[in-house]
Amino acid sequence: MFFMIILLYRDEFYEDVLNSLVETGINDSFVVEGQTINQAVNINIPIFSGLKYKLNDKDKYSKIIFSTVDSKEQVETLIKILKDIKIDPEKNDTLRIYLLNIDSVYGKSEDFKVE
Repeated sequence: MFFMIILLYRDEFYEDVLNSLVETGINDSFVVEGQTINQAVNINIPIFSGLKYKLNDKDKYSKIIFSTVDSKEQVETLIKILKDIKIDPEKNDTLRIYLLNIDSVYGKSEDFKVE
């Protein structure tokens, strides 16, 4: 079992990525809004508000998708589906996928198996 984190930098691909996750059978997911530390400092800390960081509009926010997946093959299938619809994870400006091995889970339901 693996924990997958997707950082989606291009909002126009949001629905396509969600549909691809469902098509791959990755349904145990959570989505949150995120922003870069440069954006957070620029907006939220008054002392830095006068400093203008070089930020493109596309770099302001991202969607962060957390999922559990059963196998690496499931993620490879997801990547193939994404590439088929012209969303290439190899391009840094689109999305980034992290895959972490799950050692154990506490507070899990009975149908959640860690192997």
